[in-house]
Amino acid sequence: MGILTLLDEESRLPAGADASFANKLHQNLVKPEQKEVFKKPRFNQNAFTITHYAHDVTYDVEGFIEKNRDTVPDEHLALLQESSNEFLKEVLESALATAASAKTASNDAPGKKVGKKPTLGSIFKHSLTSLMDTINNTNVHYIRCIKPNEQKKAWVFDSQQVLSQLRACGVLETIRISCAGYPSRWTFAEFAER
Repeated sequence: MGILTLLDEESRLPAGADASFANKLHQNLVKPEQKEVFKKPRFNQNAFTITHYAHDVTYDVEGFIEKNRDTVPDEHLALLQESSNEFLKEVLESALATAASAKTASNDAPGKKVGKKPTLGSIFKHSLTSLMDTINNTNVHYIRCIKPNEQKKAWVFDSQQVLSQLRACGVLETIRISCAGYPSRWTFAEFAER
């Protein structure tokens, strides 16, 4: 069980709380084989750290359960569906389709009750799975955008912020590998032949 599955499980409990969600994370995910990806902070018992390839990110679980339970009431959906704005209708249809497929996916899981509204976590998980399927079936090209400053002002350059973004995007690691002379754009066979 991963983070989103544990979040959904805790959200479905009537007495579900952020602290018990953090405890479940620490009990289920702090294992020797996962120590490179998931860490428990020393001092904050209501937090967890995810280790990405470029940087560690620590999350505090305060408010996770409430946000995950947050769904749009049926009355609001009915009101939005009656809108004359075509763009709003298109966005709503797309969101409802994603929610319906997430609901179907979560109801297909063993031990799940049919008819429950999907949580934000299950919708996000389904959306992420769909994105990964699309990425795996296409040739992906990335464009990295670097924000020069937090205020988005012209001609202002915050070097520490830019350095942090370059480090998080993996650009500095790519430069280090290129400077070391390792091939970065060829297959091994092409490199060996060269």
